[in-house]
Amino acid sequence: MSSPPPLTLFVVFVCVTQEQGLVGIRCLMLEHLTTVVFNTLLSGRPFAAHSSASSSSALRMVTRSRHKIPQDFFTPRPRRVKGKERARPEDDACDPCTGTEGTIMRGMHSSSAGISLRQRPRRISGHKLMRTLSRGGTSFLGTPAQRRHSSNLPDASSSATPSEQQAWIDKINAFATWKNEAATWNGEFDYEDAWRAYEALDAANGCDLVPVEVFMQFASRIADGAQGLDFRSSLLDSMPLWGTRLQMLLHALAGRIRPHSGLHVRWRSLETRGLAMAGQYAEAAREARELAGTEMEQKSVTYVVEAYTTIVSLLRQMRHPVVAFEVLLGEWEAVQPFLQQRTMVWGDSILRLKISRFKEVVHSVVMGVENMAAYMLTAQKNWTPERQRSTDEFLIRTLCRVRLPHDALAMLDMALTQKVQVHLDVQLLVVKTLAKEDAFEQANKLFSSLSQWTTSALFFRKYQSLGLFLCAHQGDVVRSEEYFDRLAQRSWVSMADINMLMHAHAVRGDTDRVIELFHHFFPINVKDRPAPTLYHYTTVIFAHAQRSDFDGINTWLERMTEAGILPDMHVYSVILHSFAMRGELKSMVELLDQMRESGLQPTRVLYTTIISLLATRKDPAAAEDVYKRALGEGIIPDRRMLTALMNAHVEAGQWSGVIRVFDYLASSATLGLRLTIEVFNTLLKAYVLIGAPFRVVAGLFQRLEQAKVKPDQYTFALLVQSACDSGLMGIATDLVAEMERLSESWETHFHLNVYVFTILMAGHLRQKHRARARAVYENMKARGIEPTAVTYSAIINAYAHEKSGEGLKIAEEFLHSLLSTDRDQRPWMKPAGRRQLPLEMVYAPIMVAHTWREDPEAVERLYQEMLDNGGEPTLGTMTALFDAYRRKGDLQAVYRTWPQIVELGLRYSRVNGLFNGMADGARPNLRSQGTSMCIPLSIYLDALSASGRHSEIPKVWTSLREEGLSFDSHNWNHLAVALVRAGEPERAFEVIERVILPYRNKSRGLATSRDPHPESPLSTSLPPQEEEDDLPPAPSEAPMHFTRRRALAVYLARLKAKGLEDEGKKDFAHGLHVLHQISPLWNVWRAHAVTMRVLHGVLVHLEGGQLIQPYRPGVDSNEETAVDVQSLLNRRTAALEILDRIHANYPHTVRLLREYEIIRKASNRRQVAKRSM
Repeated sequence: MSSPPPLTLFVVFVCVTQEQGLVGIRCLMLEHLTTVVFNTLLSGRPFAAHSSASSSSALRMVTRSRHKIPQDFFTPRPRRVKGKERARPEDDACDPCTGTEGTIMRGMHSSSAGISLRQRPRRISGHKLMRTLSRGGTSFLGTPAQRRHSSNLPDASSSATPSEQQAWIDKINAFATWKNEAATWNGEFDYEDAWRAYEALDAANGCDLVPVEVFMQFASRIADGAQGLDFRSSLLDSMPLWGTRLQMLLHALAGRIRPHSGLHVRWRSLETRGLAMAGQYAEAAREARELAGTEMEQKSVTYVVEAYTTIVSLLRQMRHPVVAFEVLLGEWEAVQPFLQQRTMVWGDSILRLKISRFKEVVHSVVMGVENMAAYMLTAQKNWTPERQRSTDEFLIRTLCRVRLPHDALAMLDMALTQKVQVHLDVQLLVVKTLAKEDAFEQANKLFSSLSQWTTSALFFRKYQSLGLFLCAHQGDVVRSEEYFDRLAQRSWVSMADINMLMHAHAVRGDTDRVIELFHHFFPINVKDRPAPTLYHYTTVIFAHAQRSDFDGINTWLERMTEAGILPDMHVYSVILHSFAMRGELKSMVELLDQMRESGLQPTRVLYTTIISLLATRKDPAAAEDVYKRALGEGIIPDRRMLTALMNAHVEAGQWSGVIRVFDYLASSATLGLRLTIEVFNTLLKAYVLIGAPFRVVAGLFQRLEQAKVKPDQYTFALLVQSACDSGLMGIATDLVAEMERLSESWETHFHLNVYVFTILMAGHLRQKHRARARAVYENMKARGIEPTAVTYSAIINAYAHEKSGEGLKIAEEFLHSLLSTDRDQRPWMKPAGRRQLPLEMVYAPIMVAHTWREDPEAVERLYQEMLDNGGEPTLGTMTALFDAYRRKGDLQAVYRTWPQIVELGLRYSRVNGLFNGMADGARPNLRSQGTSMCIPLSIYLDALSASGRHSEIPKVWTSLREEGLSFDSHNWNHLAVALVRAGEPERAFEVIERVILPYRNKSRGLATSRDPHPESPLSTSLPPQEEEDDLPPAPSEAPMHFTRRRALAVYLARLKAKGLEDEGKKDFAHGLHVLHQISPLWNVWRAHAVTMRVLHGVLVHLEGGQLIQPYRPGVDSNEETAVDVQSLLNRRTAALEILDRIHANYPHTVRLLREYEIIRKASNRRQVAKRSM
């Protein structure tokens, strides 16, 4: 046979590294090689078997060219390309390489997209296939007769035909494509691209060029993606297809794997995972159980863990967590060693990593089983005592680990009821976890029940140390010191115990005692004494944070840094919480930026703190955007984070948002987001603020037992507040007495605190029961409870707003008596909340009272006094002064004060800094939702309009809008009136028609709609309404923090919501949904009575043929008398034309005004009739 023509050929050497599973290709461009060399390559025989000169020449060429090949040529590396060819994460491809399986695989390639489970090939048991191949008498690694490159390529004795040459080139090209795809496995892995590269390699008969280890790596990558590491939820539907592909690939590799080797164990594990991916869970579990029972070296155990991880993970995703949990229980004997033993017991580092991953999957499964205790009570009826104990202890530990202490306590109670001997360490763990979640009543009771086991010295030490931990977190200094002394007497004190003793005082904000203890235990320049750790410094910082003492925080941060200890995430959390207590948003933003620059990403705790701050600012839109950013950074929200989001809607009075978050929590119970007392307290707070009648709130209180939660002292405080709002002071007093009875037991963790006494005292003051209010105040002082700024503000407010000037005088005298003591003797100066600063809280009621009396001089005097006493200029106090100037008519002072108001308002609205570091397109403009400038703007609009400076109004409005601020319903009503005063009645009607009424309709739609099973807690996830869907989000308005507004709401609810407490007994949010529809709050977006009177007057004026003239101070607002009849007719014609345009363009507003006038006249007639009786 003639030799082929000279050609350019790639000489390929395949280098295999068994340990790393890498494949390398060395390609050389050789010109005009002889036919001998070409045929030798095609024959597949090694060069060493040939002695021809041409062969030797070729080898010398290879040798001489070897130095030109980069050293890392064999190492896969990302390609620098764009589009679909971009680098992807490390993974593998697939390939059948022998006989029948290869044929099956190639047949599948042509129609893989249409494969269904019903059409998949019959599964061949892996170990059966391996045994069949072995019995054939052939070498496991394969003889030339079995190797595809030997059987499919031409023999050396024959010359290669052009088609055979092309086949070899296609084979090399396919291999190069595969190698390039393999180079992307350290980037963003694309499964389909990898699979197509494998298909091409298989079609070109090039699989023999790839070591089996590489294909196994590719198979592992596919299986890893299936268990949730890489596969997105959108790919779950294609899981069976990938399972089938994986099985066929593995069967094709079977002939290249030695039985009973480590690679064989991996092969069987991957086969098991493929079965799970294909939906054959029972077979997969059986194979995994059989594999687990096989003797193997420890590092091969990794593959057993991977098999179970895939099975459990897919069952959780594709079926249900309960189904996955049932399989876990069925495989308990096999998986118990991985779950019960500490991970560090396993020597192999990769195995430890895999076990940790398996535990994470199991934890997510456990979180998804609702009411675990009831489930296990049924599941373990026929179990042995040992299996009951091991399983129950594991579940209790897991529930503690995932921060579900109430579920852990229920499991513990069930186990003890079933006489299971739960280890004491496990019970102590439950106590500790309950304490961390502030569930002190349950923690105290369980802790007390364990005192009978303290006879053991080892347990006695653990018990005393935990008692110290428990009491320290409650701020119980006396008991903390008792536990610490017992430990000290036996020389058992640890560094953690020292920290807990300091923590007990830190919780109470006793910085002096905390610092004293710090120096006692860690004296300077004393040898043989331990050095303080990060935790001890953090406790000192925490103590200062409790007092919002920024100077102290900075001092101890410097000391900690000087000691060579860098702040960690917990330190940042403590500082951030302190900033939040004072509402220091700017400082929070700077701290977050500093964290990110240090490479620290905010945690769930930090995001919860930020959302809590935004709640006090009544900014739920910003809170939702922060929540979304947390999700984008991979944060998994917990109950506390969602409760904070729910509270943001409560504070803002956005009841639909409250209901949505609560419904999300209630319907997401299987995701581990349980309805705890904190969630119910937030819901009860919404009921109180919306003005629910006391009988409704009390009914919810009584139904808490159905939800298997116990009310705490905050729940009682809300109930007392509701009774006071309803004027039921006798019931409120009885509730406080019941709290006092419960507080007698240490285990209940009930304490009569300043907030309860303040609520009760304020209720008596509103009812004019001065003597009873004073008795409450004296009782509080006698108990050693120090009043806060809120307490004193309630007293001052009650006297300052009396109609007589005597009450205002008494209020000022009381305020001065508070400030007459030294600053160190004013414990009430500690910030009592994040709504206002203490001095602002006590000065504001008197300043507002003088504002209403149109006495700006007194307001100025009080404002200066507040600054002299260490207060700060705030938007609230400046607004009171601003309004005083306006009421007095001091317009020059109004104009002079406005720039200061704007500066404070913009500073308060700078929320966008929370999103530093995000891409510009992804950053929301949160300032647009802020309402900080709404009240000052209404005041300023009225002042400008009253002074005739109409041209200034659009400038001011535009400037604030360009700053990103939004406007509430009051601003739009003031604007409408100002436009009428400016002689622009049509634009005033447009405000009502285009803004007020659409927002009113939108609010009504939100009030009536409800999704009981929302997929997201975010109100922005709601679909847009068909109408008004082009409106921007309305800013929140929450007047329900004012007691008078709540009293009105309570009165209306009594009239319109009779029998409400009997409806929706299983739905805790039903009453709020109904009240939302009848509450005055849903009608916030309405035309105010003043606006309606002004606009109705416009209609009457125009109907009389009179034009609306701009208001000018000192000039009669009525139009000037016409000089002649023609001028009068022209004006009448113009007025009627304006009237016609108003009727044509603003029909809904006109109809609203007609209805209002009918109602007003009917009301006047009733009042006249009453007076005449």
